[in-house]
Amino acid sequence: MDIYVYDLQGIYGLTIPTVYYPPTATKQRRASCKICIDNNYSSSKGFKNERNKCMEVSAAHEFFHAVQYAYNVDADSWWKEATATWNEDEIYSDVNDYVKYLDRVLQAPEKSLDKTGYGGVIFAKFLSENYGGYRIIKDIWEMQGIAFDTSIKAIDAVIKEKLSGENLGTVYKEYAASNFNPPQYYEDGHLWNRPYTQNVFHSYPAVLQNGELDHLASSYHLFIPGDPDKDYSLKITVKCAPQVKWGFKIQQKQKSDGLCNMVEIPIKRAYDRAEIIIHGFGKQYKEVCLIPVNLESKVDGASYQYFASIL
Repeated sequence: MDIYVYDLQGIYGLTIPTVYYPPTATKQRRASCKICIDNNYSSSKGFKNERNKCMEVSAAHEFFHAVQYAYNVDADSWWKEATATWNEDEIYSDVNDYVKYLDRVLQAPEKSLDKTGYGGVIFAKFLSENYGGYRIIKDIWEMQGIAFDTSIKAIDAVIKEKLSGENLGTVYKEYAASNFNPPQYYEDGHLWNRPYTQNVFHSYPAVLQNGELDHLASSYHLFIPGDPDKDYSLKITVKCAPQVKWGFKIQQKQKSDGLCNMVEIPIKRAYDRAEIIIHGFGKQYKEVCLIPVNLESKVDGASYQYFASIL
C-alpha cells in the first residue's frame, strides 16, 4: 500500500480511493486506495498531542478507512468516520485522542445517529463494549460489503441476526440511556462530559412539556428533589404519537454511590400515554432523568409530551 508523507496543514491524514471495482452479485462497489499522513504533526498546525501519538492514531484511523474501502467504498460517511475513530482507541488505547469528538454527540443528543460523523465513535464503542468486542464491528462491515444502501440498515441487520430479540431501536435506547452517566457504562467514561440536559426541574408539578425529536435521536430531562432529605414519590406521565416507535428510558441516580438504575416506561404502540411512579425520590435517588428516544430510522419531527408530579 502506498503511503505518502505531506505537509497536510493541520489534517491528520487522508485516505484516497485510486482504483474502483464495480459491484457484483455478492459484493458492493470497492476500491483500492493510497494513504497520506502529515509530515511532522507540529503544534504550530494546531495538533494538541505529541507527534508520536498523532502518528499512531492517524495510522490506525487511515488504515481502517482502507479496510472499509475493501468492503464498501460507498458506505455512509458517518459510519466510516465513527469506526475509524473507534479503531484508533482499539489499537492505541492510551492516546484517547477520540475524546475531543464526543461533545458533538453529548452536547447535541437531539442530532440523529447518522448525522454524528466522528462523534458516532460513541455508538461504535457502545456496540463493541456491550455486544462482543471488535467482532460486531467486523460483522457490520461484512454485512455492509454484501448488501444494504445505508449503514443504518446494515447495523440493524447484524443486530437482528446476532442478538436474539434485539434490533437497532432496542439497542439505541439502551445507548441513549447509558450516555447519561458515562463513567458507569463505558471503559473510558470517566474522561467524558455529561450530556446536555434540555430541562432541569426542582419544583413540582413540572408543567406539561412538549418536545420534538428526529429519527434515532434523544434528549435528557432532569428531575431533582426540592428537599434532598425527604422521601418523595415522583410520577412521570408521557404522551406520544402512537404511529411512531418511541422509547422512554429512566435513569435513577443513587445518593449512596452515584450509580444509576435504568428502567423503562412501558408504552404500547396502540396507546399514546404511559406513566411510571418512582419511590425514594430524594431519600434514595438524588436525580431522576427522563430520556425520550425516537426509535424510527427515518421519521423526523416526532412529538412527545411529559408531565411530572409529586404524589
